[in-house]
Amino acid sequence: MLEQIRNFIFEYAPWLIFLPWLIALVKQGRFPPPLKTIFLYLTTAVCTHVLSFVLWKQKTNNLPLLHIYTLAEYLLLLRFYYLLLKGFLPTSLFYALAGTFTLFAFLDSLYIENIFSLNTYSRSIEALILIFLSVCWFIKTLPDTATDHISNKPNHYIVSGLLIYFAGSVVLFSFMSLIEEFAQKFKMNVWSIHTLLLVILYILISIGLWKHNKK
Repeated sequence: MLEQIRNFIFEYAPWLIFLPWLIALVKQGRFPPPLKTIFLYLTTAVCTHVLSFVLWKQKTNNLPLLHIYTLAEYLLLLRFYYLLLKGFLPTSLFYALAGTFTLFAFLDSLYIENIFSLNTYSRSIEALILIFLSVCWFIKTLPDTATDHISNKPNHYIVSGLLIYFAGSVVLFSFMSLIEEFAQKFKMNVWSIHTLLLVILYILISIGLWKHNKK
């Protein structure tokens, strides 16, 4: 029974990505720049997931797609945090983070890790950078909690979702080489945890997008 539940979560839960994407698709005309960037991020995630699923069904290695998606995801989320943290962190820092990670991602895919294998180094570094930016956002908005109910703000839910997802994922990505040595059943359990983190992320993003301009 538990194995069936695990398999169901692993295979079908990622399709929850369509929930925040559809909300964003309907409302994106009224979004400010940060939320428009989240819409682009969700659109990229939806397209990548569908294409990845098709390749998986055809028993074709879809990991090169993950290498491309990692860079696209990072740059879009970096822009999201840049728009949120403009004036709090220097613009030069975001340019440096964009340039150095892009260079590393290419080197990682071509020379360090095989493009047909999981890009654990890039995913781990991406997670650490986005965790740092999430914490910076919470520090920036800390004074607002004294005068405003921050939990009603869309960005609160979105940043919280990103922080939870990447904080959990960085542990999985960092120990992926060790996890690969375990039995297939255990690896499935680990990836099911990753899927649950995605579910939390998509639900919190959906709440944040839904709350935008909601009376």
